[in-house]
Amino acid sequence: LNRAQMGKLRVFRCISSCLIVSIVCLVSGQIIRTGTQPNFAVSHSMLGEVDAVIDTTAHDIFGEHCFSGKSSYVDSRIIDQLVELQFHNCTSPFVKMHVHTQSQGFGVQFASYYSALSHALGERQTFAFEDAGWNYANPAVCGNRGLSCHFLPVTSCLYNATQPSISHNVALGRANVVVFPDDLTEANMIMHQELLQPPDWAVASGKDARWWEGQLAAALFCLRPETRMSAQHLQDEWQWPASVIGMHIRRGDRTDLHKYSLQAYMEEAVKLKSAYGVDAIYLSTDNNDILRQTSQWSSDFRFFFMTSDPSVSKQHYQFNKNTPNELTTTMLLDLHFLSECDYFIGAQRSMFGWVATRIRLGKGRERTCPIWIGNDTRNKYGWWNGGTVAPGTCV
Repeated sequence: LNRAQMGKLRVFRCISSCLIVSIVCLVSGQIIRTGTQPNFAVSHSMLGEVDAVIDTTAHDIFGEHCFSGKSSYVDSRIIDQLVELQFHNCTSPFVKMHVHTQSQGFGVQFASYYSALSHALGERQTFAFEDAGWNYANPAVCGNRGLSCHFLPVTSCLYNATQPSISHNVALGRANVVVFPDDLTEANMIMHQELLQPPDWAVASGKDARWWEGQLAAALFCLRPETRMSAQHLQDEWQWPASVIGMHIRRGDRTDLHKYSLQAYMEEAVKLKSAYGVDAIYLSTDNNDILRQTSQWSSDFRFFFMTSDPSVSKQHYQFNKNTPNELTTTMLLDLHFLSECDYFIGAQRSMFGWVATRIRLGKGRERTCPIWIGNDTRNKYGWWNGGTVAPGTCV
């Protein structure tokens, strides 16, 4: 087949696969239904955890389409390089990202993923995941427990354990351990910021590391079609406003973040409403008490959120192989909705909120700098947004 015929074949395969996925989602109950209360969205029981076993095969065309479909906000030079290295010209050696198999939070995981992707693009090498045993995937729904249980594949290149690779592991401190074969030493620790240096063409046009981070995060955030359909269904039913404040309030395993009440977040929301006229808030939290407290401001703001089922809420930051599949889905929907917001208010040292702002930045949704609640950088997690940040500087 020539290139034109191959292009038509790819389009046909994509359309056919999209139709099949759409039909399966509708039949299996994967479309999320909303509740009846005006400020109430969706419960975990509505997500249909085991209605259908996830099929992670034959989705390579979707992965390529996800990259190419982001041309309205991800720079075309990045997309072209991703499509070439990930789907057409597989390299050896390649860059391999190890998924986390224990209890690492998704925020630090995803930040590690796009750091490794930055390294791969800088070396012009294919980027691939070791796609099994992910702590956010449930084997009852997705046997291999890989990222492909919830994300589209980032590459169609096939590799085996004997091929040369440079491996990245998830690590705290916004760093990635780069493991050169049989040579794991302190010298091979490459910090996250060092990996995220933009290419020369971006620097020449005035782009900085924050822009680069946003571009990579937005490009890599490729949810499976059924999850994207669920997100669109919710936004349609909510009648998603033209301008929304994204608010992330963490009440999981980081007790040092609990000292800031909803009141502290809402004070910032009131300022944004006064300055920009925005009165809609998408609230992402793992605590039902916070959701109930929103009624105090219901006369001034519209709230959109998903519920945290008390029976599973304690698992939010300790994900393992028994984590209900719909819990992971709602987490990813939270991240998607936060990235669709023009304004953001979040907990200072939550990497989940950090990642949301990066995807949002890459999508071109950022109207103002993120507002971080908290000003304590005394512990080892205080690597950003402390008293040393210059006024007006986005972090």
